[in-house]
Amino acid sequence: MYGEESKGVQRGFTLVEIVVALTIFASMSLFLFTTASRFGASKRLLDDRREIDLLSEQILSRLLAEVGGAHSGTNYRLLGKPGSEPSSALPLSPTFLGIPGQQGGQDRDEVTFILERGGQFIPDQQGRSGPVQVSYRLMEDAEAPSGISLVRDEVPLISPPEVAFEKRMVFPITSQIRSFRARYYDQEQQQWSATWGDVPERISRAPSIVELQVTLLTRAGREASFTTAVRLGG
Repeated sequence: MYGEESKGVQRGFTLVEIVVALTIFASMSLFLFTTASRFGASKRLLDDRREIDLLSEQILSRLLAEVGGAHSGTNYRLLGKPGSEPSSALPLSPTFLGIPGQQGGQDRDEVTFILERGGQFIPDQQGRSGPVQVSYRLMEDAEAPSGISLVRDEVPLISPPEVAFEKRMVFPITSQIRSFRARYYDQEQQQWSATWGDVPERISRAPSIVELQVTLLTRAGREASFTTAVRLGG
């Protein structure tokens, strides 16, 4: 009979049902893909920030230790400006020198001072040589992301200056840098200055406080600025 034959017939999906199912599947796939992409982007951003935070901590720790330990007495004098040749020895012979600079709208300051013991900075370790002139400055670097690198110059305080500069060593600090800025607090005048050692009243003494700012570049090309300050002589 007709009713008995219909018992063995299985009903298939209609076209509408298939379209609805595919639409739901596509929506869920898009949602999962978008969520995964956002998670991946957030993780990369977080990793990028953590890396640059670690780099800034290493740089600022170095600067705090060495600038904070700058010699402030009168028994040593600087040999010359950062990156200079022996013929351009400073006529004023200060004990601490801060030179402001700019290029392309970015700060490119230079800080020069005297340490009683030289040698590449290693945390919790003493220097390995006699007194040295140390400079932190930005140097042209074609392979760096911004075309510059932060370097540390070290020149032994020996005579004559020509021999001292022949023994100069340049240590690369980082190529992930955009700018380097310093300010100096004059306790006697009770004011901040962008320079130091350029006038007679600031020759025989170091600033009371030095504020240092570095703007670093993450590997993704983002800029991040970090600022710290150190009191000299304790």
